[in-house]
Amino acid sequence: MYNPQVPSILAHTMQPFPHPMNLWQRTWTLFLHAHYKLTVWWRRPVQDSLIKRFFGDKAPRVEQLRQHVHVALVNENPVLEAARPLPQSLIPAGGMHVKPADLGRIPSDLRKWMDEAEDGFLFVSFGSIIKGKDIDLVKKRALVHSFAALAPVRVLWKIEPDAVGEEPVAANVRVEAWAPQNDLLAHPKLRLFVSHCGGLSVQEASYHGVPMLGTPFAVDQFVNLEKVVDQAKVQVKWLAQSARW
Repeated sequence: MYNPQVPSILAHTMQPFPHPMNLWQRTWTLFLHAHYKLTVWWRRPVQDSLIKRFFGDKAPRVEQLRQHVHVALVNENPVLEAARPLPQSLIPAGGMHVKPADLGRIPSDLRKWMDEAEDGFLFVSFGSIIKGKDIDLVKKRALVHSFAALAPVRVLWKIEPDAVGEEPVAANVRVEAWAPQNDLLAHPKLRLFVSHCGGLSVQEASYHGVPMLGTPFAVDQFVNLEKVVDQAKVQVKWLAQSARW
């Protein structure tokens, strides 16, 4: 399988460059592609040795395995991607996990809390990788004060309860260690989704048509936010600098 990479028109996966790119962005993209190919070449002997170690000396090398890939399902949504060439064997499957919401799957006490939000509610979630303990205490205190100032609008904050900090949250804030996000995003009283812009969260919010406030932390999250703004033409506030916690 071969997927053509054209640095002059296609941005690197981890760079939030717009489409089309300017000359500097194209040059940087070319460097990243060259660096990636060099890294792959440098690590290939190590990968081959690991294959032989665990599967025997007759096991095929990485390059041989790569040449025999017949189909690849890729977690991306063409709606949010710039136009680019794809072989027929590469199938974009982003969003396949998203399904019509069922509010009945939401825990009854949480469903009641959302239903009774006369002024609506915000859902704040930074995904499963960013843990509450990883967020600076000063930043968490700022979030607590900001959420309190939104009253009477309610705030559902997905964070470990023991990681909130010593300062108690306001009466309009509910803390949950876990929430059924896909079903929750379809609730009619949801006003805003404050998200880290992880790939799956962006796909779910796009499917349900939920307004987003993007607070990316790392890796592809900055790129995902740019995709939503540039490709979907959805207005999202980028808090990139303040979100580097």
